[in-house]
Amino acid sequence: MGKWFAKIYDLMMQPLEQKGLTEIRKTLIRNAGGKVLEIGSGTGLNFPFYERADKVIAIEPQLLMMNRSLIRANGALVPIDVILADAEEIPF
Repeated sequence: MGKWFAKIYDLMMQPLEQKGLTEIRKTLIRNAGGKVLEIGSGTGLNFPFYERADKVIAIEPQLLMMNRSLIRANGALVPIDVILADAEEIPF
């Protein structure tokens, strides 16, 4: 994936988010509890919706996407650790 993809991902997702994807994210994620493992966290669009999790460990294989997600992780309501790793090689 090129550098451009990480930069425009959120912009590309906006039409879907406005058509209801944000509400779907919110509904699915806000009730997640305990320790959560999120695989393929992208730019962290799910992070603001974690309310009840004790901790989220987010795995993202693309460095530029992960770097963008760190901003959302820092502003999240729950602790979120973002790890650069491929899902096939995660240490869990």
